[in-house]
Amino acid sequence: MSDASSTTTPAATETKAPGEFHLARTFAAPRELVFAAFTEVEHLLNWWGPRDYPATGFESDPRPGGVYNMHMTGPGGEPAIADGAYEEVDPPSRLVTIANVRHEGRVIYQTRATVELTEFDGYTRVTVDSQVLVNEGFPGASGAYEGWSQQFDKLAEYLAVRASR
Repeated sequence: MSDASSTTTPAATETKAPGEFHLARTFAAPRELVFAAFTEVEHLLNWWGPRDYPATGFESDPRPGGVYNMHMTGPGGEPAIADGAYEEVDPPSRLVTIANVRHEGRVIYQTRATVELTEFDGYTRVTVDSQVLVNEGFPGASGAYEGWSQQFDKLAEYLAVRASR
């Protein structure tokens, strides 16, 4: 594997609902840095969100029961806001989070993401399993896998710079 490379394994061939997927990628960075990238605002603001919906604000309290709020901005300047909670936090190997998209104060889309980080030879393998808990017609659900794939591309770019410091 080259110095700043990452690889993606395909999503599971069958999903139960739009937004459910399995995604795995190997990053050329130590596990502690990758875990910090998933939990610390200073890192999240540099890679979170699909390419056309970058993070513009983030609050994060990475502990079991802690909450997070994310603000992204779409290509036309439209806001995209989500909130969630940390169910499990086991540094630097595992995170389980709940994410909510709301409309008029009501949750219209909710997912549980299980993130596993495994280190080997200075690389970190990240797997994400996403499960849809609520979907009341959220139009972005069908793009969840693509959004995560783009986020992982951005994370690989960010970690390549951070890991070289």
